[in-house]
Amino acid sequence: MPASLLTLFPRQPRMAKLAAERAPAGEKAPAPFLCVHAKSLVIDGRIAFVGSYNLDPRSERLNTEAGLLVEDENFAHELQAEIERDMRPENSG
Repeated sequence: MPASLLTLFPRQPRMAKLAAERAPAGEKAPAPFLCVHAKSLVIDGRIAFVGSYNLDPRSERLNTEAGLLVEDENFAHELQAEIERDMRPENSG
């Protein structure tokens, strides 16, 4: 479990308890699935990109993808701090 899980998803223990309560008798409850599917990028500490767009031909031509380009140093610094937090070894679970 990532060290920052309860900070990012404070209701996770309650969700896990509900999953266990709803599992059929004698069966192991699946862990709640938590996922945010986004790609984030910071360029030169001043430009940030957040979106679903993959840098490949399929995303360019076939998929419906979206992204937001933000030219704001404060936002870029905050996003970079979050990316670096998520990359820490204790959060790689």
